[in-house]
Amino acid sequence: MDSVSCEHSSSEAQALLRSYLEGNKREKSFARLVAHYSTLIYSSALRRCGNRSLVEDITQNVLTILARKAPSLSKHPNLTAWVYQTTRLETSPLDNFC
Repeated sequence: MDSVSCEHSSSEAQALLRSYLEGNKREKSFARLVAHYSTLIYSSALRRCGNRSLVEDITQNVLTILARKAPSLSKHPNLTAWVYQTTRLETSPLDNFC
């Protein structure tokens, strides 16, 4: 994760997630979540799979899962850990293609 992403706290990510769920500037809130986590997702997937095209797909998949599961994640104790684990799980089936 780069230094810019590290500046954001987990509580800020949870606040963005709540804002997204509550419909307060929903698109803007999700765009900020994407900005918050996209570097972590991309770099984590790239370390596991050197194929940049697949890594872009993995990044999109993880963000889609985040949007879909947002209601159940609103009280998750560590959203960053969930994002990292989901990235790992999304990359694993592709290990033979990377």
